[in-house]
Amino acid sequence: MRIGLISDNHEGGFERKIAEALKGEDVDAIVSLGDAIEIPTNSERLIRVQQIFCETGIPFYSTAGNHEGYQAWVRASEVVCQRYDNFYDAALQHIFRINGISFVFVPGTEGMDDDFLVANGKTGLKKIDGRECYVTSTKQIERMLKEQSIDTSKTILFTHQPPEQGYRNGTDSLVGTDYEIVENPLEADGITDEERDFYELHQMIGQGSMQTRMLIKKTGIPLVCSGHLHRKTSAINHSGEDLVEGDVSNTMYITPGMAGRGEFAILETDDSTGNLVASYEKRNVQ
Repeated sequence: MRIGLISDNHEGGFERKIAEALKGEDVDAIVSLGDAIEIPTNSERLIRVQQIFCETGIPFYSTAGNHEGYQAWVRASEVVCQRYDNFYDAALQHIFRINGISFVFVPGTEGMDDDFLVANGKTGLKKIDGRECYVTSTKQIERMLKEQSIDTSKTILFTHQPPEQGYRNGTDSLVGTDYEIVENPLEADGITDEERDFYELHQMIGQGSMQTRMLIKKTGIPLVCSGHLHRKTSAINHSGEDLVEGDVSNTMYITPGMAGRGEFAILETDDSTGNLVASYEKRNVQ
């Protein structure tokens, strides 16, 4: 399967060029990882961006980031769903099965003041500080995977926010060193004051989700696609080793780059041998 990955468009002006490029890539699906727009309350702009990718005729799975407001998302989703039968709301529906592979979506962010939140409790709509928020519980998603008897070894996780960083953990290129999960990174042996300050800084700005990290650890999902950080297209395996274009791996964390700069990625998966493996290619329409 070939999947076109986009994230963090922020109305950068490259939407049509990326959509046209994807039409020529022979992809089976396009996945947007969130932050399609800049102003969270503007449903009209969200409709415009979503429609551009729907007009390709390719199945388009779109989830929310921290720049999509809940009410704007619902209004836009209703309009786009009525106009296009190839649009899939992957913010309010979390699991899809495509050609023998399961797509699992976790919208929003953890630890940030946004309308789409990753938090404890039940998945669904909640009132928080007087506003409507959509909460996604990764524990509930874990239960859903078990209830639906989904083979997590043939599953791709799509999130806006990458998994939380632990000490010496390079899964989203914040640290870029050897991959190692440490349950309490601030008490890890040998951590320096500089490393502790660096970790605390990035935790304060909410760049990583602890709950997403634990979902990956508990389920063993091998392929994880996330955005949010505005990094250039890059990937590593679960051992923290860099993956370059064309490398085939049975585990992968990938960020597709920032669509607002014209960047996107092609993720190619293969499960013909019984095991799900993947490789990626970088693209830029600038």
